Amino acid sequence: MTIFTSEKKINIVLWLTYIAYLVLVTVIIWDTWVAVSDRFWMPLLLQLVPLLLILPGLISKYYRSYSWLCFLSLAYFTSYVVQVYSPSRQWHDWAGLISTIIIFIAGMYASRWLQRYFLSLKATS
Repeated sequence: MTIFTSEKKINIVLWLTYIAYLVLVTVIIWDTWVAVSDRFWMPLLLQLVPLLLILPGLISKYYRSYSWLCFLSLAYFTSYVVQVYSPSRQWHDWAGLISTIIIFIAGMYASRWLQRYFLSLKATS
């Protein structure tokens, strides 16, 4: 099974979603490492488990997984908005905020377009 489809616009939003997803995971790992350098595994797992649970659905292009990704990104969005407007903001707070915005928008389009794409494949077969 391939990660992409035969539709160009779907491939673009899938690519954007995957890249922003990887950026968000990297930012979470970096932010947790910087904030809690000695025992960072538990806070890291608490932040990453929701994202990692939907990863198989993202890879298999299940449109509901993209809807859940949009829903989850709202929690990360609120956290990064608070961090961006705090006096101790860092560059990775901005990267996390921008990646959650891209995840939400691209994931929303990917969910809708994948649903239509697979329905059209069913109708033609």
